[in-house]
Amino acid sequence: MEETERLYREIATHLKKNLIPFWYHTGRDHKNGGFLGAINHKNSPNLKAPKGLIHHSRILYAFARLYQEQKADKCQELAHCAFNFINQYMLDIQNQGFFWLVDHSGQPLIKDKYCEGQAKVLLALAAYYSIEGNNQILEQCSHLYQRLENKTFDQKYGGYFSFFSQDWQLKKERVKLFNTHLHLLEAYGELFKIYPNEELKKSIHCLITLIKERFYDHKSGAFSEKMTESWQSLSQEIWYGHTIETAWLIYHLASDTSYPHIEELKAWILQLLENVYQFGYKAGKIVHGKTAEGAINTQYIWWVQIESMIGFLTAFQLSKDNKYWEAVLSLWNFIKTSFIDNESGEWFWFPKGQKIDNQKVNEWKSCYHTIRFCLEIMKRLRKKNG
Repeated sequence: MEETERLYREIATHLKKNLIPFWYHTGRDHKNGGFLGAINHKNSPNLKAPKGLIHHSRILYAFARLYQEQKADKCQELAHCAFNFINQYMLDIQNQGFFWLVDHSGQPLIKDKYCEGQAKVLLALAAYYSIEGNNQILEQCSHLYQRLENKTFDQKYGGYFSFFSQDWQLKKERVKLFNTHLHLLEAYGELFKIYPNEELKKSIHCLITLIKERFYDHKSGAFSEKMTESWQSLSQEIWYGHTIETAWLIYHLASDTSYPHIEELKAWILQLLENVYQFGYKAGKIVHGKTAEGAINTQYIWWVQIESMIGFLTAFQLSKDNKYWEAVLSLWNFIKTSFIDNESGEWFWFPKGQKIDNQKVNEWKSCYHTIRFCLEIMKRLRKKNG
């Protein structure tokens, strides 16, 4: 009980005293709107850095969810800031959907429709509707969901293609990415909270089944990151972060949407979590994964540690095996000493001092993983104490 309370208190304090102030005072672009596209390890911004759809959507989701769950000070304002920039500069009114990348002032750089980007903005808009209750946002969500289903789903082999032109024409690279399916699943789950219906539930269950039956490689106990349109693997790399993130996310969404054969799915999820514990957990840290040649990739990356804490806490609550709880505490100690900038705010990409270009913010790094981590861990710790 004492360890649980201490962990909860430390994470709640980190959220309030570190993450929110960083994004409120340092992360915003007060001249051009939205949020800065790049900030280095010394908190120096690149004022000309492009601004990505993934980046801004993740920020919108993080602060909308944080405001919804905790009514935290300044979070609604930060969510408004992200939403206004997305809607003003990234929305493609003519072709529907959203541009992938704009410059620092909002001028389009890449107008293509990448499925992962559309999924992330759907996730963000659904969370934003939860705090705003604006029916126009709900309608926007519904239209984007239908557009994704109509344009990106492969009617022949199943699954979702990833790369499309501005007017939604499928590009030559007819591949299916694990990342795309994972983030579609999370987005559809968020939409289901505000717009529950049988069609959407069917899409969620379809994605869970595709991930389990198509992307999962029984030999490695992990997921293939890239597949052909007819489901041949194009990647031998293993990413432990994706394995463990997928495990806890699928369990959560399957439970919320009454996925059939839940006990069988639960056993598979526990096996995924155990695989990461056995092969990725080394001396209180999670390695990135394995290369295509089978060598251990010994990089330590911020988001992999984050997802592993959530995953191992989920494993502990499902199995009651105390080794997972010990792993949670060890990972938190590693994170506190190696990734969190207690002086200037936010997290480094790599452990302190390991890389010169150890960015805090870029097109792929925002507050999405860090804030979601805080909320997911605190929610699970409340259940643990209860």
